[in-house]
Amino acid sequence: MSHKGNVFLIINTFRTYKWKLMLCMAIVTLGLGCRFYISSFQASTIWFAYNYERASKGLNPNGSRFNAYEIKSEAVLERALELAGVTEISPEELGENITIQVPVKSGRDYIATQYKVTYISNKELKSVDAQSMLQMVAYAYLEYFYDNYTDNTSILQYRPADTEGLEYRQIARYYNTKLIQLKNYVNGRIEENKSFVSDGGITFQDIRAKVDNLLRINLSNFRSFVTEKGLYKERQSYVELLDYKNYKDDNIYSLNTKTYNLYKRCIEQYDPKLTGVVLVPSVDRNQDFYMSKTKTGIDHLAENAVGAEETAEKKRADIKNRQSIIDHIKGSDNQASDLKKADEMIWKIDAELKNVSNQAMQIDVEYSRYKNKDYVTVKDNPLGLMTRMNFTKAVLLSAVFTALAATAVMYRENKRSTREDGQ
Repeated sequence: MSHKGNVFLIINTFRTYKWKLMLCMAIVTLGLGCRFYISSFQASTIWFAYNYERASKGLNPNGSRFNAYEIKSEAVLERALELAGVTEISPEELGENITIQVPVKSGRDYIATQYKVTYISNKELKSVDAQSMLQMVAYAYLEYFYDNYTDNTSILQYRPADTEGLEYRQIARYYNTKLIQLKNYVNGRIEENKSFVSDGGITFQDIRAKVDNLLRINLSNFRSFVTEKGLYKERQSYVELLDYKNYKDDNIYSLNTKTYNLYKRCIEQYDPKLTGVVLVPSVDRNQDFYMSKTKTGIDHLAENAVGAEETAEKKRADIKNRQSIIDHIKGSDNQASDLKKADEMIWKIDAELKNVSNQAMQIDVEYSRYKNKDYVTVKDNPLGLMTRMNFTKAVLLSAVFTALAATAVMYRENKRSTREDGQ
């Protein structure tokens, strides 16, 4: 058949079957679109963007080295499965279907601050779709990131005190330490932001005032009460412990008193007229001896003398205070009513500490969210109907299919036309 004949055949075939071909293309497009739409729920994508200053240096907010693959670490995936209530798959199986991609940028020294995370649904997972599962991974990762690489709030967390083996004054020391730690943390927050107010109307100044109240009133009253009454749990072992501490401190007191007197005599031996001439043996920060000029040497001797005197005075005060406690314990009746009152005071201090710790944790969480809200932003990739159907791809594939169908029709028409010409 000639070229003109072929063109005529194509045109004639199109005219004859155009509605059938167009219907065929529409059906194929719709079918492929539906297939793509269903398949689109088997995969989901989320973008993580790190916006803090250290991110561009490859570091976490606390200065440790950043690792994007912690997004699919075992701890994160375990938490994600827990949030989603999924038991069909393990963290390892979930991680195998998660990929982390870095946008292609120019420059050898480029450090990425954005990551594309894609999850293709596990075949065994039927209870949760891909988008929901990936969102749980994002939530779990943000928890992990903020817990490990931003502010450490462990000091604020209330934990019941194990006071079973502690004497009453040791219990007081335990609560004093906890409250001082909490106060120091809150003071740091106040220095950062003096005006922050939580949703519940609480400020860090309110927390500090409550801690100070516990220290000055509740804890001070408890310490005074148990000292005055000479309360104890195990008299002999506690007195022996206090005696031993006094023995150690007495040795330190004696040593520092002698050291002070020695430095004092050394200073008195130097004539001011010798300043700048005589060299004095001295010790530097590395504890190495060197010869220092007289005036500088005397300054060192004076500083050391003052330090020894202060240490001796502190130890003498500690010994005196401890001996007073021992005397009260030895003369104590340790009455049941006093012990009951002491236990009630402990219970009240613990309840107040729990309350103030919870309030401190609440305001600190809100403050951290306020301060760190732009550290990591998560942007999911919601897909519209046309995107899920991958409409462009469906049209192109259906066009190819329709073209092949038209070719088959033309081939059949051409073959039939040839047969008729032969007859």
